[in-house]
Amino acid sequence: MDLYFKRHDGQAVTCDDFRAAMADANGRDFSAFTAWCADQPARSAVPVASAPVPKPAPQRSPLSRCAHVLSTVCPLATVSPDATGAL
Repeated sequence: MDLYFKRHDGQAVTCDDFRAAMADANGRDFSAFTAWCADQPARSAVPVASAPVPKPAPQRSPLSRCAHVLSTVCPLATVSPDATGAL
């Protein structure tokens, strides 16, 4: 990997560039692997249906979450933050 990054860091590279760097770094002949890859059938593109992105839930302020927890723990508590977040 060091040789690969030394040669190609920050570049757009191909699978052949990666295989060449791995072969050179390890002193190996990858020609059989390269031939095997060339013999593999092409992979067709898979269509992706676009779905509507769900809207995130409205964020509650830390104070409103605290009021919710407090009312859960102590049902008699009457804590409700106003629009400004004050109790």
